[in-house]
Amino acid sequence: MNPTRTLLSWLLLALPALPARATMDNGPCLALYRENRFAESAECLNQRVYESEGRDTALLAGLYEGLGVNYMMLEKKALAASAFARLTALRPNYEMDPNAYLPEIISLYQSVKIENRNRLAALKPAPVPLYLTACRVLPFGAPQFVNHEKKKGVVLLALQAAALGVSIACYAKRNSLDTGEFGIAEEDFDSARAYDRAYKISFFTFAAAYLASLIDGRKTAGPGARP
Repeated sequence: MNPTRTLLSWLLLALPALPARATMDNGPCLALYRENRFAESAECLNQRVYESEGRDTALLAGLYEGLGVNYMMLEKKALAASAFARLTALRPNYEMDPNAYLPEIISLYQSVKIENRNRLAALKPAPVPLYLTACRVLPFGAPQFVNHEKKKGVVLLALQAAALGVSIACYAKRNSLDTGEFGIAEEDFDSARAYDRAYKISFFTFAAAYLASLIDGRKTAGPGARP
């Protein structure tokens, strides 16, 4: 056996045994570990991981802890880091007992834990300011301007403004033909109908353009969108 590995083995065995949460106590995996049969202990733990996958996360966390320790004793740092990464993925705040393991093992675990935490933090989108969220529900191409799509915003602004302007003008014109007491004069009836139709068509055009602006704004406002 490698002298360094032998020294590490005796140092580790001089420390307390793997804690109870490592789920190897009084079991064959721990017995193999105590006999310095780290490869067989790791194989035993891998079998238990396979049998426990998708069940108890606390059990899996302990198994991955044991795997990481065994792989470190076998000087397989990459495999140990992989086991510790699985552990931190299951339990981000999991703490290994520094009194039960060599400093090298604790150091590797903490490094993996910090690395995974930083990776998760980088994947989280930055919080969107409240005023930008409010702007994304306003009409006249506001969502597109917020997402820095100026050309699309100008088109939607012009379309909605024109449609709304025509709708208001036609609505006012139609109402001006209604005398109230006597209603619409017979000679103005066709004109009133035309204005009413134009008012409704232009209003629905405005509403459709507004809805399209909202949908497009939500679709293009991803995590990478600039504020």
